[in-house]
Amino acid sequence: MKHQEYYLLQKFLLNKCNQDEVNQVFEILQTQKGMEAYKTLVARMDPEQDQFQLSEYEKESKELVFGRLKRQIIQSENKLVPKTRNIGFWVSRAAVLLLFLTLSFAFYKLLPDNRSTSDFKSNSVVALNTKSNPSGKKSKIHLPDGSIVWLNSSSQLSYPEFFANEKREIWLEGEAFFEVTRDEERPFMVHTGRVTTKVLGTSFNINSFENEDNIAVSVVTGKVQVIASDSSQNSRDQRAILIPGEMASFHKEEETIKVGKVDASQIAMWKDKTLLFDKDPFSKVLFELERWYGVEIENQSPQTNRCIIQGKYHNESLDNVLISLQYALGFEYEIDSRSKKIVIKGGNCQNM
Repeated sequence: MKHQEYYLLQKFLLNKCNQDEVNQVFEILQTQKGMEAYKTLVARMDPEQDQFQLSEYEKESKELVFGRLKRQIIQSENKLVPKTRNIGFWVSRAAVLLLFLTLSFAFYKLLPDNRSTSDFKSNSVVALNTKSNPSGKKSKIHLPDGSIVWLNSSSQLSYPEFFANEKREIWLEGEAFFEVTRDEERPFMVHTGRVTTKVLGTSFNINSFENEDNIAVSVVTGKVQVIASDSSQNSRDQRAILIPGEMASFHKEEETIKVGKVDASQIAMWKDKTLLFDKDPFSKVLFELERWYGVEIENQSPQTNRCIIQGKYHNESLDNVLISLQYALGFEYEIDSRSKKIVIKGGNCQNM
């Protein structure tokens, strides 16, 4: 989901939404991604505990928020929904509202017992900065705590103007390498879909492109905790602790984490202008070239998609890379003068 929508859910949890924003939150929660994001946001308030007890203040707060939710949603329905809706519509709305109230109740259960009314009211939502790189562009970002992020092409990073006192949270789509300033009192957390990477101070790489099957976290220095939340509400989170030279790979469909060894020196060669293909299928290589050089490539020879490619290219032009791959697979390519699209024809894996 969009970072603006995630920010809106966060704002709602802190009771900072106006009427229009409450209406938007209601629409977001009618989507699967919206509900998953809401559950993740609530669960992340205190992921170390399995059970919680409500204080008297929290019970009162729970009743107050239920009343507020009902009033705001009913008001929005009266203003925006025609009276001719059928019974199926109202049943679906009631189901969403029930889930909504249940999750909000869970949020209040996560509030610590020693939290005062003044503490709750003093909470504020910090505006998010968003940096996006198109295909063919990379950038270096300095975060408010002094940490440095190298953001790859076709990637987006969102982070607050300043970090909270308890933790440092950012959101990533795509790939980035992090050098995190150590702060033992404020863990650094990177959210990528259902996977959260938590560190105190270390350097690591995250690969989390939307159209890929896996989210991969690789460690260069220090220690990293990877937390994957299951899409099932009753399932427990999966956790893995990584040390230098290890990688955790979360499979999005299977919802499993696998940990393996990697060469630490090769983890983030991309930030040093080096393309590395380590026994990658040709289809993945072409996708990486599109991101790296900001071009569109059409392969009209599907038989070559599974050809395995191994090679390293440091600061090379696209022509030089294509010539090298052409030698290995025996394909021909041409560039469409109007669309600037690269079209690949012929070739096979036997030339390798």
